[in-house]
This record gives sequence, C-alpha cells and structure tokens, in this order.
Amino acid sequence: MVNRDVGWKYLGFALVVSALLFTGIFVAGYQFNEHKVSALEQRVEDLENEQRALSNDFQLDKELESQQCEAINELRKSTVSEIRDLREAVESYEDGERISNGRYETVKGDYMNAVIQNMLDLRQVREKCEGQEFFEIIYFYSNEECDACEDQGTVLNFFRRENSEDVRVHPLDTDLGVENIETLEQNYNVTRYPSIVVEGELYEGFQSLEEVEKLYEEKYINEGSD
Repeated sequence: MVNRDVGWKYLGFALVVSALLFTGIFVAGYQFNEHKVSALEQRVEDLENEQRALSNDFQLDKELESQQCEAINELRKSTVSEIRDLREAVESYEDGERISNGRYETVKGDYMNAVIQNMLDLRQVREKCEGQEFFEIIYFYSNEECDACEDQGTVLNFFRRENSEDVRVHPLDTDLGVENIETLEQNYNVTRYPSIVVEGELYEGFQSLEEVEKLYEEKYINEGSD
C-alpha cells in the first residue's frame, strides 16, 4: 500500500513537471512567434515608407528627366529587393509556424497592399523612363482548396530566379479579403485558382514552367526584338 502511494506521488509529480515544461515551451514559442510577426510588421512598414517616397517623386514631377529616372530607378531597385526578401520571410513563416497569430493576417494584408503598390510603381517607371522594360506576372492564389497553387508558386519562383533581371512576379493571396486584390480579380475576370495575368492577359489554371517560358518568349523576348 505504501509503495502504491509512493508510485502515485511520483506519477503526479511527473505530470506536474510535464505540464510546466509544456506550458513553458508553448509560452516561449508564442513569444518567439510574436517577435517574428513584429519583425515582419516593421519590415512592411519600412517598405511602405520607401514606396511613399517613390510615389511622391512621381507626383512632384510628371515629366521625368533622365537624371530623375536614374535616382528613382535606384529607389525602385531597393523596393524590389525588399519585396523579394519579404516574400521569402513570409513563405518561411507560413511553412514553419504552427501557433495561430491573429496579427499575422493583418501584417500580411499590409504586405499584399505593398506588393500591389510596388506593381503600380514599377509600371510608372516603365512608362516614364527609357530602358526600364520588364516582364510582369500577377499571380492569384489561394491556400484553401487549391491543390495546384503550391506547385504554381514553385514554378513561378524558379522562373523568377532564372530571369531575375527582367521578370517581376506579384503573388497575391486571395484568402485575406484584401479589397485591392478583389478589385484586381474583378478587373481581370479571375474565377479560379491558380490564375496568372501575363502582361495584362489572363491564364487560368496551372501553367507549367514550359508554358510560362513560352509566354515569356512570345510576349517579351520576341516583342522586344521587333
């Protein structure tokens, strides 16, 4: 009887220790998660500040001179680089996190708006400054009930890396309910995912690497050599 009581005491002690360890791990994980979300939030805010500076330059002088174009192009390059790095950070967060964080959806919504603003700024640079041509792809995806979206993202990431100098891919998460994304979907008549818009033309459903490369040849390489 004494041994049984001792056994139950040891079992109870072990359960308490396990519960404390689990709680400690969860709290530490939650705090680390919050730290990563805060870091992403700050990076999105910094990007938004850079984009405002670029947009202000366009507003201050509609007729850009060559020297101004060079300065704006340098700022554009920094925003493109930051967008790329943020995209990788967002993908890493979503692949690795298992703790729900309500703030993250707000941060990602802000990031999506920054992606759209970057797209619009790039178009203005291309329109107003000579020698700033690029190949544009808008990628609409969903993480819900879209088996091919992950594969489409992999294809576009690979294609972008292989042609990093003149390809701009703008991935847009349609699950977030961001108004600007919904407006773009309506403008391009997107009805299913994945969908890509290549230089203003809609292609619905999964597009293989070979199909994307063919569009690149037809709409960018060949047209540029005409």
